Amino acid sequence: MTPEQRSLRARIAVNTSWANTRDRAARTANGTAASPASLSYWEKRVDPDGVMDERTRALAAENARKAHYQRMALKSVQARAEKRRTA
Repeated sequence: MTPEQRSLRARIAVNTSWANTRDRAARTANGTAASPASLSYWEKRVDPDGVMDERTRALAAENARKAHYQRMALKSVQARAEKRRTA
């Protein structure tokens, strides 16, 4: 089977699978919860033992998430600067 045929078969399979999925949110819930985009992801990271009160945990999680995205932005700026420097 050629790579193009394998790719087409895979796309057919994934679309068939999603067409047969009645509850998309349930199907993706584990992945969503494990994503850095999810506040619950950061709540588990800043308070793994669950000792913080809810408000403090939410604030700490939001700060951790913002710091994560700011670190990614800094790395992006640095990579673009390096690319310009070597071009």
